Amino acid sequence: MSYEYPQYRKLSNDKSYYKIESNSRMLELQSIGSQWNLFELTATILPERNLVADLLEANEAGYQQISEDDFLIVMNAFLTQSLK
Repeated sequence: MSYEYPQYRKLSNDKSYYKIESNSRMLELQSIGSQWNLFELTATILPERNLVADLLEANEAGYQQISEDDFLIVMNAFLTQSLK
């Protein structure tokens, strides 16, 4: 299946938000306690490529499609926290 990028997803528990930039590159904003952490992933090995594919399908393990605005709200929280 082909997608227009970027695509946005989240875990149903609101602990991780994803910006999928291509079939091999993504950003993850992950909540640990009261802190947000940003991870960049370039999928070079099969398990990483499978993760990106699972996120794009958004029908397994509680992944949900979200809007860019939803992602940006969380990104702004991360940036605000980073400036403190």
